[in-house]
Amino acid sequence: MDLGESDGNKPGGVLDWVVKLKETDIKSHDEKYPEWLIPKFSDIERGSRLTKEQLENLIIGEGLTPQEQDVFVEMLFNHKKALAFEWAHKGMV
Repeated sequence: MDLGESDGNKPGGVLDWVVKLKETDIKSHDEKYPEWLIPKFSDIERGSRLTKEQLENLIIGEGLTPQEQDVFVEMLFNHKKALAFEWAHKGMV
């Protein structure tokens, strides 16, 4: 456990939070781009939270190549626990 700084400049926390997350969540074994992306550590089935319709309505922009867009979409699938599709939860990536 990291207690942080007493003046509040650095918050405390659990140093091995990634290891603990991996122990509690289920890792998928069909990862795309493992050399670039943090793997999916979620039990949410692909396409159930981030649907085909939501992907089609996603405005990614024109600055990415098709390959970069594919990596971006995979990143969204890997982190779908953090996505929200209700107005109250919307933000920007």
